[in-house]
Amino acid sequence: MKSLSLIALLVVVGLLGCTERASTNEEASGANAPGASLASDLPAADQPTAHACDGCALARLSNRECKTCGVRYVAGLEIPSEMLFELLDAHGHTYNPSSLPCQGCREASATNGLCAEHRWGFAKGQLYFSKLSYLLAQGKPQTRETLPCTTCQGSDATIWCDRCGHGWVGNVAFTDPVQHSQAIEEYEHLVACVETAAVCEKCAAAKFSGMKCPTCKTTYPRR
Repeated sequence: MKSLSLIALLVVVGLLGCTERASTNEEASGANAPGASLASDLPAADQPTAHACDGCALARLSNRECKTCGVRYVAGLEIPSEMLFELLDAHGHTYNPSSLPCQGCREASATNGLCAEHRWGFAKGQLYFSKLSYLLAQGKPQTRETLPCTTCQGSDATIWCDRCGHGWVGNVAFTDPVQHSQAIEEYEHLVACVETAAVCEKCAAAKFSGMKCPTCKTTYPRR
């Protein structure tokens, strides 16, 4: 099995093509920074699309690509950029605890937490390589339009339903308000990255990871 450090290197460095990481408090800089403004209305979580095959229905619930349509989803959100989708890597991975790179990772592994240094999360015996995928693993993906509650089946991607006690982030339901709030923040960042990818895919990858785009030379802060 490949070491976790090698996997991380392939995911982050190999896809992005750069290794320069921004400091935590650094603001995105550069004259060519795409996607600087984020629309106030987030994309609908489960609105009908042209991609309505069974493969898409399954892909939307599993953060995968529909091989029939070639459409990729994370939390029910379509991810047009293949580079960004691969970097998101929104799946759990089996791992060997003895191969974890730092004490923070080992402690997070034992407590189903998040390593502050590497931003790797651990949940249900699986390793997740981003805070986004770690938080999504805390919720339950559902096909919202089939639910009996009109609030839950609605198109608001980040709503809390008092009636059902569920908070939604895309098509993922949360029962913990704190996890829901944290997941909203990561989802909004994902939406911003998707918008950025329409201008520059490498910028989108750099924005998600908190790195420097090797093409536009725009530096994004680590989150």
